[in-house]
Amino acid sequence: MVHCAHSFSSPATAQPRAPRFEIHADGCPQVLPRILGLFARLDLLPVDVRARRSCGGLWAALHVEIDPASAERAAEKLRAMVGVDAVVLIHAPAQVQPIERRLAA
Repeated sequence: MVHCAHSFSSPATAQPRAPRFEIHADGCPQVLPRILGLFARLDLLPVDVRARRSCGGLWAALHVEIDPASAERAAEKLRAMVGVDAVVLIHAPAQVQPIERRLAA
């Protein structure tokens, strides 16, 4: 078991700066590991990962600390994956609205 002795918190005014990948894919159980595998091959650990089944498919949102040019290349690789329907890359450092709220709207 791993114990963490440090608490990592940011000031309330700080906003996420990591690009966000929003992905819609088939409902295949192998799609999410493929998506995460791309970032693992790039030696990147996502800051935040949210995924859920929705409308017979998968919706996922990932924040990854990556430069804009590399983020664009990663988005293109995601779009080329089998089972991935759409990828939206958001560079804006805006406050993150959970994907669950956007889907409910």
